[in-house]
Amino acid sequence: MSSATLATYLSDLATEHKWATVSRRLASLRKWHRLHQQPDPSFDEGVKIVLEGIKRTIGTEPLQALAFDIAEYKGNIRLMPATPTGMRDRAMLLLGFSCAFRRSELVALNLEGVQFTAKEP
Repeated sequence: MSSATLATYLSDLATEHKWATVSRRLASLRKWHRLHQQPDPSFDEGVKIVLEGIKRTIGTEPLQALAFDIAEYKGNIRLMPATPTGMRDRAMLLLGFSCAFRRSELVALNLEGVQFTAKEP
């Protein structure tokens, strides 16, 4: 594969894909060239210039998530049905929010680890 072919391929990828996809596919091509003991065209100056242009054009900044809306959260909690599944889901959401648990911490909870105590005044 020539450096011009690689530059054209990367330019074409950049029209439809994000920077992460372009860089991941370039890494795959580099690995293929290493495994097959072929000269790697990605180190050519022309390819490097194309990559810099793609990165500058596409950008690498992630999209900002929408702000958390407590009113929407409360509304969704109230809408959950009073079935055993709904009560479980409500308890998990309330516990997760009030204790600021991560998803992995919520998954790791066991019923034996939950203790209910009376609050003293």
